[in-house]
Amino acid sequence: MYRTMLKTRGLSYYVRHKIAGKEHIIKFVDSVDLDVEKGSITVVYGDRYSGKYFLTRMLTGLIKPSKGKVFYKDIELTSLSDKELMPIRRKVQTFFMDPMHVFGFKSVGTHLKWLETVFESKEYRWIFDEFLSEYGVEYTDSLSNPDDLTIYKLYLIYVASGLLAEPEVVILENPTALIEYRDRDVIHKFILDLRDRYGLTILVTTSDATLLHSVPDYIYIMFRGRIVEEGRRDDIIDRPLHPYTEKVLRDTSYHDVSDSRFADGESIALYNWSICPYSFECDRYSEACNIDVPLIEWEGKRVRCILYRR
Repeated sequence: MYRTMLKTRGLSYYVRHKIAGKEHIIKFVDSVDLDVEKGSITVVYGDRYSGKYFLTRMLTGLIKPSKGKVFYKDIELTSLSDKELMPIRRKVQTFFMDPMHVFGFKSVGTHLKWLETVFESKEYRWIFDEFLSEYGVEYTDSLSNPDDLTIYKLYLIYVASGLLAEPEVVILENPTALIEYRDRDVIHKFILDLRDRYGLTILVTTSDATLLHSVPDYIYIMFRGRIVEEGRRDDIIDRPLHPYTEKVLRDTSYHDVSDSRFADGESIALYNWSICPYSFECDRYSEACNIDVPLIEWEGKRVRCILYRR
């Protein structure tokens, strides 16, 4: 029996780029360690430049990491070919935030019928009758073309259709990003239902701070490619340690850190300067912050901040 279903060790994605005539290494994702426990919902929160886009694609094998490894149970995925990954992608399914590209120009039901054949599953109607109808998505919606359905309905059908393959792990990329605000709470409930009804292990990447309060068992806060804080949900919500986490939880409409540092027309927030990446926005900044701080064990959590260095 496996306790950890999905994990990463030192996962990184670097790109060389010139700015103001000087070459720098952009660390889009830098040395990220995740542990996704069986039956849990783990959430990685980050703003626009956090690196979660690249993180998701490394997890699913669409991007090869610059260094580090991804494991499903005890299988190391980063060394596998696309052909070797195919059977694992049935068990570890990734759903991206925009469902429009999935169904093509034919009816939704045509796509679902194709999935029945691919997965050799029973007739797809059950996912509507037993599950989606509770969310206002009916079997008759599968007879429609994608353009005739709302993004909300399409997204729920898109994710629920993965149940035809009987997955064990589901990765959801920014599930509420394109959803109207009034429906976000319903998406939160839908994610919890996926876990509770079907025993799935779920990893969510998101820039929706409201999701942090109700959905996860465990939270990773990601900023400029690095994990700056991690811990159990109640510990993070009730006692945030990192100044960035505090700001996110204080203002749930807050997404992107303003950055006034520019060179050659580009924001230099993306570049690693061997200092705390949040120091330019932090109201607790001091000269002591000008070092590269590791994750520090503190009160049952881990935090990357000079304030907690012993």
